[in-house]
Amino acid sequence: MRIKLLTSLIIQLLIILLIIFASYIGQDRNSSPPSPGPTPVPVPNPNPNPIPRPGPKPSPSPIPIPAPIPDSTKSPNPTPIPPPGACDGKSAVFNWTDYASKPRTVDAWLCKEDYEKATTNRISVRGDKLYYDLVKHDLPKMQDLINKYRSLVKNDALSVTQSIETIAASVQQIPYTLVHHNSHSYWDTKGDANFIKTYHDKKRRKVSPLDQIGGCLESIEPNGVVSPLEFMWHQMGDCDSRTTFLFGILKSLELDVIMLTGPSGPGSGHALLGVNVPNPSGYKYYKFKGKKYYLLETTGFHRKQTRIGVYSNRYFSQDTWKIKLI
Repeated sequence: MRIKLLTSLIIQLLIILLIIFASYIGQDRNSSPPSPGPTPVPVPNPNPNPIPRPGPKPSPSPIPIPAPIPDSTKSPNPTPIPPPGACDGKSAVFNWTDYASKPRTVDAWLCKEDYEKATTNRISVRGDKLYYDLVKHDLPKMQDLINKYRSLVKNDALSVTQSIETIAASVQQIPYTLVHHNSHSYWDTKGDANFIKTYHDKKRRKVSPLDQIGGCLESIEPNGVVSPLEFMWHQMGDCDSRTTFLFGILKSLELDVIMLTGPSGPGSGHALLGVNVPNPSGYKYYKFKGKKYYLLETTGFHRKQTRIGVYSNRYFSQDTWKIKLI
């Protein structure tokens, strides 16, 4: 009886061991890594070159401050300037008061030989390139004066607008002189209906605050205009003579200027400067290539009426005035 009971216990124990062993084997299989499946196909990017999102807008670039007038006297081959007394000549002295009521003076030496050559050249030039030929011929012999103006601008640290008005005032304050071809007697006997005879008859009296009548130059052939160097020599000239002189000076200082002449008819025969500046005193201008060239009178001086952009002549028109020098 005892043997049967023992055998039965042994059998039950073996069955339990088999069940535990089988459970262990199944757990081991479930914990092994799964077999690799097929490699997935990558999804193509619908936008392979995406456009980056715009960032914040940059602030606008500041408007550049106008550069100072460059000193072009230090070129590799500057025009030689004779020292005073090195040639037979004279000192050309300009005395004036600028728009800020400051007294000014510049003086430069001028050789008589250069003056005589300028006169010979002026007599020979004609046609549409008249003013261009006068400026081109004379400026190389005017470097002493140009350098004096440059030093004035540089030493006082003048702005572009101040530079132009200060230099222009040195010419505006020179009394106006009529310049004409043929003699005085020719025009006085030609008849009553001519501007030159009327000018002579006025006895050079002043008729407005802007008039600064200073005489009359006769027999200036062939065009009734003196060259820049001739104007520098005797400081006598009318509108186109002084405007040509000022154009040459300001252009040599690398300022943006043009010369304008008026049409035939009322207000005819006049010449003005046009200057491209950031802060004009007035609003009258001539538009050229998208830029505004503000008008500048050269024949008279008034602290308000002859500043840049202030021009009262009702005959000025963009359509009828023409550019002669640029």
